[in-house]
Amino acid sequence: MTNKTPIYEYYGFVMYLASFVAFGIYLVWAYVPDEILHSLGITYYPKRYWALAIPIWLVTLVWFIFISFMSINLMNTAPLDSYKCITDEHAHIMRLSSVQADPTRPPDYMPELHDIPISVVNAFLYPPEPDAVGEQEEHDSRVGPSASTSAPTSASQTRLRKRPHKSHHSYIHNDHNKHEQTQPRYRHGERL
Repeated sequence: MTNKTPIYEYYGFVMYLASFVAFGIYLVWAYVPDEILHSLGITYYPKRYWALAIPIWLVTLVWFIFISFMSINLMNTAPLDSYKCITDEHAHIMRLSSVQADPTRPPDYMPELHDIPISVVNAFLYPPEPDAVGEQEEHDSRVGPSASTSAPTSASQTRLRKRPHKSHHSYIHNDHNKHEQTQPRYRHGERL
């Protein structure tokens, strides 16, 4: 039985050794005094300026590339209120009908890659609270149909409006009577 090692493994090992040899030569060039190098017969080498200049330039180049790519990405990013933040011409939006289970598919079936519609993501991340939906329906039935048009249209808006305001210990409501009842009252810095 023969063990065939791929040729690129040999190349990798040679490059590994060559990098250590090159680093050793760099250290000798950078730190050994000129008198010792001249006594060994080594007289032709670049000025010591380059021992510092090249690494500094390389570090500066890395920072320049990093900052340039970040700047280019920020310049090419659409504003947060842009429709392109939700989808664009490269999107491969999943059709909701394609999500349904198909009994003819094998058990190890892997569906193709799709972008999930933003409505599905919002429904999963921000499910409506059951009490918020019930309170909104109760509020609409109490006030009447004319006020339901000015009320929040979704459960998420209702949930956001029902959060307690920490500084006043009250809830923010459209119903001003209820708001006035829960609002603490003060006179000349004292609580009534």
